[in-house]
Amino acid sequence: MKTRLLMVCAFALIAGLSKAQTYKITQLANGDVKYSVTYVAAQTQSQIFVRVNDIQVIATTMVLESGTTYTYTQAAATLASNNKITARFYGASSSGPTFIPGPTDQVWSTVFVYYISTGI
Repeated sequence: MKTRLLMVCAFALIAGLSKAQTYKITQLANGDVKYSVTYVAAQTQSQIFVRVNDIQVIATTMVLESGTTYTYTQAAATLASNNKITARFYGASSSGPTFIPGPTDQVWSTVFVYYISTGI
């Protein structure tokens, strides 16, 4: 199975410079789904909320991978082919909350359709 990727950029204006805040939903070769989010600035924590077929199934803290990028991996065993996945991310810092894709906490990502190849 090939790795599949949905990547979206949101731009923030900081000190007159445009910097991207990005999130990715990636289906890995083993079928797991990896979520990652990169903030413009350091966060004290990052949380992820995941819906599968419009039902929220995950609300948890993400792991700091490097710099300002946080990740979370969902096991393939929890998903089925053609599941429609959406996510949203919450970052907390001394500057206040950051919602991605935002601008509020009720905005969800573009739909990512999970796919299992049958080899046929």
